[in-house]
Amino acid sequence: MRGRVQDVGTINNEIQIYLFDGSFDTGFKIVSFEISPGNWNVDPDCSAILATEPIEGNAYQWDWSDNTQKAWAAIQANGAGAVGTYYSSVLDDIIVEDLYIKAWSSTGSDVNYKIVLEKVKISEYRGALALVMNSSQG
Repeated sequence: MRGRVQDVGTINNEIQIYLFDGSFDTGFKIVSFEISPGNWNVDPDCSAILATEPIEGNAYQWDWSDNTQKAWAAIQANGAGAVGTYYSSVLDDIIVEDLYIKAWSSTGSDVNYKIVLEKVKISEYRGALALVMNSSQG
């Protein structure tokens, strides 16, 4: 799936990605998570978090101890048109319910995203366990 988080500005806009089909015997693995600035010429620096619950704080404040955060990506080009650093990391967890993506960019413009998911068949027990492990309660 792909899309754009719009008007990120200082509020770090967040969108919900609907995955839950009402069944606890199917889930998804995040294969990859990529982002890019909406306009490379004026806004090459951006950051994003992919999570299983709405994200507290800013999209550039990553917390790998938070059970709800599942993937992170950032680009830091140090100026328009410059070649910089790209970073992305994805946890190998099963996602049963929806995902949330929160993004930030240095000038507040849109951030593009691409998420590759793999649908997996799981037991209802594993689905219930995934719900607990992917929550802030887990």
